[in-house]
Amino acid sequence: MVFFESPHRLIQMLNDVLDVLGDRDIALAKEMTKVFEEIRRGPISGILATLNDETVRGEYTVVVAGHKDRVKPSGLLTKDPLPSKYKRS
Repeated sequence: MVFFESPHRLIQMLNDVLDVLGDRDIALAKEMTKVFEEIRRGPISGILATLNDETVRGEYTVVVAGHKDRVKPSGLLTKDPLPSKYKRS
């Protein structure tokens, strides 16, 4: 997932992602395509620890890793996903 976040909402947004999705790995890009571009990578908790120690300024792009325990595509559907009333004859 990719999010574009303003500096005044960044820390709360990362806390929300941590609460909802768990401590996933992220890439946090600051001021992309500019002279002072900075990219941090690591778990959300680690990134938050570094952000709390500094003033958050600039434009941020947050890339959140997918879930590590993926289900095999063949095991996703145990039943027919489409009820019979919606099927074509």
